Amino acid sequence: YQTGALTPVIRWLSQWVQQAIAPPQPHVRQRNEQEPVP
Repeated sequence: YQTGALTPVIRWLSQWVQQAIAPPQPHVRQRNEQEPVP
């Protein structure tokens, strides 16, 4: 069994995970930008 066959699946999973985690990040960044302003 070749491990090379898993690379596309791993890439797809990594992209899916990034998309699933991506939405909350911008909100956190906006909060971080607002906090140091005082």
